[in-house]
Amino acid sequence: MPNVLANTVLSPSAAGNGDTLHADSDTEACEIDIDFRRTQVLFGADTDDVIGKRDVPELTAGEANEADARMLQNCDIRNRCEFIAGDWASIEHELRRQGREHSFDLVLTSETIYDTDSYKSLHDLFACVLARPQAEINSLNQQVPAVLVAAKSIYFGLTGSVLTFKQYVDARGVFDVDSVWQSGGSMPREILRLTWK
Repeated sequence: MPNVLANTVLSPSAAGNGDTLHADSDTEACEIDIDFRRTQVLFGADTDDVIGKRDVPELTAGEANEADARMLQNCDIRNRCEFIAGDWASIEHELRRQGREHSFDLVLTSETIYDTDSYKSLHDLFACVLARPQAEINSLNQQVPAVLVAAKSIYFGLTGSVLTFKQYVDARGVFDVDSVWQSGGSMPREILRLTWK
């Protein structure tokens, strides 16, 4: 796959650099705190001793971009993926300005559907950047362009949920949406896959 748009990445090569996956036994899910990892990359591996897990400083966009570049520096996929941050409408506008519509084979995102007000701009971004499938998919090895959305099934106190996002995607009629993974436990999580209709 030539391109991946990701808002959160954990590279295999970074595992030896102090990354830890935080497992929540209630959900059987693992997460990495990307802001904490960025802080470690920028300010040194001993950051654990200096700042507590919950006291990670807010990074500027420039610091986040620098940390992302450093994390990808030794990664095999650095020329095939990129980190993109910002509000969805601005990202879409910038990628259109650059003529990069339909240029990503895989879009990865997590914790982005907690607010129904953001659904339109997020969906529009997906429709802008996701590559169109080739006319004929003959080979089992040929990948179908897809968006993978990782999310909590329900966001308590917020307007979004997996169900409301799936209903929104279905109503727009642009993508097929399937749940490809679900955790158990008291705070279930899911991964949704969006593909072109």
